[in-house]
Amino acid sequence: MKFFKGFYSFIRTGRVPNPTLLPIVATFYSYTTLSNMLKSLILPHFAIFDGLEYTRLFVREKI
Repeated sequence: MKFFKGFYSFIRTGRVPNPTLLPIVATFYSYTTLSNMLKSLILPHFAIFDGLEYTRLFVREKI
């Protein structure tokens, strides 16, 4: 419970409440940056696919 409280306060304020959380926070940070990188690599493809779907639906509406 203590960990979650500390983690919550870290997310809210951006400051680490006690030094023991530092490694956990560091791993969390690296994980989020990694996932963001993956998203930036993968999402454009999804966006293109989404655009194709959208145009297909739009054309169907017009016809």
